[in-house]
Amino acid sequence: MKRTTLKNVLLVVLLISNSILLFMWINAPERKHHGPRDEIIAKLGFSEKQITQYDLYIQEHRKSIRSLEKRLSAKKKVLFQDVNQPFSERIADEISSIEKDILRVHYNHIKEIESLCKDNQKAKFETLNKEIGELFNPRPPKHE
Repeated sequence: MKRTTLKNVLLVVLLISNSILLFMWINAPERKHHGPRDEIIAKLGFSEKQITQYDLYIQEHRKSIRSLEKRLSAKKKVLFQDVNQPFSERIADEISSIEKDILRVHYNHIKEIESLCKDNQKAKFETLNKEIGELFNPRPPKHE
């Protein structure tokens, strides 16, 4: 009887400790990536109406980027599928064109953010605009 009770207590303690560790791991700040959305909203002081519109812009931006990234990936796959063939300038130009389109979508998204700003938020946007590159690309460059 005592042995069974001891096993049950040990099992419960292990279950609780594992549950706590799992909860902490799932909710770790580095595991949550929300992009720059919340920081931009806070820095610009967006109203609820502005946030709603901004969220729509974010959805469209993500949809456009996903589509372009799929096309880009497919073109790169074609380019590198047979390296025994001569380099294809045509496919490389298509890849460059898609990368240019991606930059254009990012640029237009930033202009959309600016368009949401009221007159009293324009100065905040100008300040934010100086650091916007780091907000949208949080990974630091690799050092060689």
